[in-house]
Amino acid sequence: MKQAFEQRGIEVTGDAVDLDDVAARLTEGSPRVLARHESPPLSSLATTLMQASHNLYAETLLNTLDQNRRPRTADSGRAAVRDLLAAWGIDASEAVVADGSGLSRHNLVTAHALVEVLHRMHEQPRHAVAFLETLPVAGVSGTLASRMVGTAAEGNVRAKTGSMANVRTLAGYVQPWECDRRREGRRISTVAD
Repeated sequence: MKQAFEQRGIEVTGDAVDLDDVAARLTEGSPRVLARHESPPLSSLATTLMQASHNLYAETLLNTLDQNRRPRTADSGRAAVRDLLAAWGIDASEAVVADGSGLSRHNLVTAHALVEVLHRMHEQPRHAVAFLETLPVAGVSGTLASRMVGTAAEGNVRAKTGSMANVRTLAGYVQPWECDRRREGRRISTVAD
């Protein structure tokens, strides 16, 4: 950032500091806006996050969940997640959020909690369609583009992938009637061949 400022003729003095280290300090004078950047809408960012399993987006999202605290931190994001899960009746022992990306081995979630979150998202009229649209589609998009190709799940399963050494997981949605219809269609075409 210092280089970018200096390339544009803006003098920068002093050492670089982390915002978390200085946010609580009072600044002298009136601050003025040097630059403003509007990000794409959350729906677009969430789609990139989920489709590509973009870890930096996930970490950043965790840091911005609690819009009422300054500075926005991972701790305040974790508190926001805990509060929401508690409001949904999910016990704190069923979900432990260590980071936003899911890379930490300290992240823990029970199958029950994961199913409850998926159920709640599906039942929320305000979020259901937008959330569903973020999920990769089997055999079609994102991290599922090359998975389940040629099966009844292709084009029908919408799910988020998760992986670590020797573990591969999926959590999402499937429409059983679509799987049955596709399976029957394949059976008929196989018989006809």
